[in-house]
Amino acid sequence: MSYQLLAFGSGEFGLPVFRALATDLRFSFRGVVTQPPKPRQRGQQIQPTPVGRWAQEQDLETISPASLRGSDVAQQISSFQADLFLVISYGLILPPKILQLPLHGSVNVHASLLPKYRGPAPIPATILAGDTTTGVTLMVVDKGIDTGQILGQYRLSVAPDDTSLTLADKLSSVAAQIVPDTVRDWLAGRRRSSPQPTTGISYAPKINRDDGHATWDSARGWQRKIRAFQPWPGVWAMWRGQRVKLLAADVIVRQPDVQPGTVAPLADGRSWAIACDDGWLQPRRLQFSGHRPQSADTIPGSYPGWLGSKLE
Repeated sequence: MSYQLLAFGSGEFGLPVFRALATDLRFSFRGVVTQPPKPRQRGQQIQPTPVGRWAQEQDLETISPASLRGSDVAQQISSFQADLFLVISYGLILPPKILQLPLHGSVNVHASLLPKYRGPAPIPATILAGDTTTGVTLMVVDKGIDTGQILGQYRLSVAPDDTSLTLADKLSSVAAQIVPDTVRDWLAGRRRSSPQPTTGISYAPKINRDDGHATWDSARGWQRKIRAFQPWPGVWAMWRGQRVKLLAADVIVRQPDVQPGTVAPLADGRSWAIACDDGWLQPRRLQFSGHRPQSADTIPGSYPGWLGSKLE
């Protein structure tokens, strides 16, 4: 027996799972629901979402509603006649009238160990908190935000140098390995769901562009933000009207004697760091707007006046 799936997804995170299911004879995709095409990258050309592009390659029927609230959208989704909705990195909340459509309900893949980090940005939240363990949760979707009953959880270590990009790759790879069997067992009645714990609940809010504007308060905090905000929005500051993005950095635990944001040479005469309220942030790689990334040791020679300046 082959279960008929309708995929709800937009971002790269869901692709490994969708690809794994597309080659699994136990499942068959009826179609894909994804967010509308948007301007992307430097040219701002209108492009489909990563999942939308995959659906085109698979020749799957695709719809891209801007909202799921309209009755016409519910009719479209109902016409797919799917047994199960699989929701991964979709970006919109499924309203009750959509959730009631599939025979076997809807399953979501979430990139945290729920109930920790409910919401749209669990991976950055994991890095910002300095967690050393994270994981993937499969849950039955209900009307709340990531509050549904749990089908399974799978743990993964967080490496000290993981960024949101590398951690997402690891988590999506784990999800691709465990989703097919977990979903199949649940549909076949061999796995039961269980309520989420009532303790340890936290929320991971959406990241905004300005969250990456460095304020130089905590050196350790901004080092984590450099990792958490990759690939977007990045950690950045302004220098003489130019935007400078910090791509990798270390922390020096020593109290600065200059104002936060000041670029100062270090004692070895070759290196430099940025003063923060509680220590020094020592960048390893940077990128000036319109230029390629550079090693930090090349910056003073490339930009006269860099040392001793103050980043805003």
